[in-house]
Amino acid sequence: MMKRRHWIVHRADRNTATGRGHHAARALQQETVEVWSEALEQFGAGVLAQL
Repeated sequence: MMKRRHWIVHRADRNTATGRGHHAARALQQETVEVWSEALEQFGAGVLAQL
């Protein structure tokens, strides 16, 4: 997760398109968010299982 955060902060999600209606950051795809959410849930469950 830290690698992803580092990438985001520095350049990965910048939108290079300019002009009216373009945002500074690119949108995330729903599938990307769902995959990330599932991975985070599994990680959390694994941590809790160790407690």
